[in-house]
Amino acid sequence: MLQALERINTSLARAVDGPGRPLLTAVVGLLFVWLGLLKPFGDAASRTVLDASVYFGNPEQLLVVLGWWEVAIGVCLVMPALRALALPLLLLRLPGIVLAFVFKLDACFYSFPLAPTAEGKYLLRDLALFLAAIALAARPSSSHR
Repeated sequence: MLQALERINTSLARAVDGPGRPLLTAVVGLLFVWLGLLKPFGDAASRTVLDASVYFGNPEQLLVVLGWWEVAIGVCLVMPALRALALPLLLLRLPGIVLAFVFKLDACFYSFPLAPTAEGKYLLRDLALFLAAIALAARPSSSHR
């Protein structure tokens, strides 16, 4: 029974691997563009998260910079010719997310690690999105294998 399930899983994985990866890369890239554009155009949730979790600089200015940075990441993911730029942009931005948990743990969790605040949930979602994008950007596309 397990062998049959494994064969089915392997067949399904092969079937979706071809179109699945480019589609996922495009969706994640467009999500970066969309969420990135919210920041410089006054998204209240982004502002609240930065006010609570930023540990350096002016949150208002940082919001604009981070928003456009995320738009650049999204554009690089969506456009195959620019995809090589996505990984360094992601890796340069990732410490900002992780360090918010180090320097502003009280703003991220009511009770660490099981009860994140609204800001903590936002940052955890960002962390998951960034790690997914890093995995997509780091793996060469099938045309480059």
